[in-house]
Amino acid sequence: MLIIVCGEDIISSRQFFQKLKDSYQLKGYQVSYVTFSQLPQIVKDLSINVSLFGQKNVFLSENLDKNFRRTDKISFDILDKISHSKELILIDWEEGKSQRELKIKKYGQIKEFKISISIFNLLDSCYPGNFKNFYLKLQSLLKTQNENLIFYMLRRHTRLLILAKLNQLPKSIPPWQRQKFIKQSNLWEEKKLLKFYDSFYRLDLLSKTGTSPYQLRSSLDILASYFL
Repeated sequence: MLIIVCGEDIISSRQFFQKLKDSYQLKGYQVSYVTFSQLPQIVKDLSINVSLFGQKNVFLSENLDKNFRRTDKISFDILDKISHSKELILIDWEEGKSQRELKIKKYGQIKEFKISISIFNLLDSCYPGNFKNFYLKLQSLLKTQNENLIFYMLRRHTRLLILAKLNQLPKSIPPWQRQKFIKQSNLWEEKKLLKFYDSFYRLDLLSKTGTSPYQLRSSLDILASYFL
């Protein structure tokens, strides 16, 4: 059995992934982390009924989808065997990916965590000259949404705007969304956009090391006032 935990709401999806892990541990399962390269051996062990499966096991993985090419039949065959197995449980967490983006979605049970439409509205308003509109949306969102999620989504969105400006957007992005990114990226000067993106990493580092003089939400206000 394959369980895929995904969605753009990475805070909620990660919490659910952790809860699944904890629940299986409480039931007496042996929990182990595995990588993409270990999957063939796990399937082989299962097929010859080695003693490994005499005890109850759960395998955890992260971001398996990035390792699969659509033409890689051998890897997909391995995943198919896992998905149809009653003895093997594999739980995969996909960071920030929606169900529609996943190449492996048909092989597992999907638990997707979507973000609110209001966050998308905030992202669409993130461009120079639009500070007041962006700021009002941000303050409204911070009343109901996790500030770390907002920070992550803004950073991710800015990265996609840069890729749009460089004509390097992932092929998985649908045409209508691609045009939105291109249109919004054109509202930015490339140099300013790159500095904006770099600021997210510096804020993230300061926040994680406890050296920032501001709370994350205050840092977002300052970042917006400077760049927008």
